[in-house]
Amino acid sequence: MALSEQEQRLLDQLEASLTADDPALASTLRGETPQTPARPRRAGGLVLGFVVGLVGLVGGVQVHPVVSLLGFVVMLISAVMIADHTRPEGQLSPQHPAQRAQRRAAGLDLDQLDRAAEQWRKEGGR
Repeated sequence: MALSEQEQRLLDQLEASLTADDPALASTLRGETPQTPARPRRAGGLVLGFVVGLVGLVGGVQVHPVVSLLGFVVMLISAVMIADHTRPEGQLSPQHPAQRAQRRAAGLDLDQLDRAAEQWRKEGGR
């Protein structure tokens, strides 16, 4: 069943409005899929690295202590990267200098270590 000219015009206006308001939704409705992000693949690789490090840590006990040490290092690096990976994109670590500056500008209470560092700088420390 064909649309009348008025209905087609109204549909075109709705589509233009939707595209202007939410381009991602409009592209999804048109069937266009954006590139798949690499985050899920990276998470899988990091978990695999953690497991390999754990196997190296445990298996190295029987082989050589250096293998255990390497396994621990791989496991530790993977764990840190997994923790960083699970943080939402664009969110900074609480210890990041920009994050600290935002807290200071907002007048939020700094933790004791931050206050000690500020006092050290004010008293002429480096």
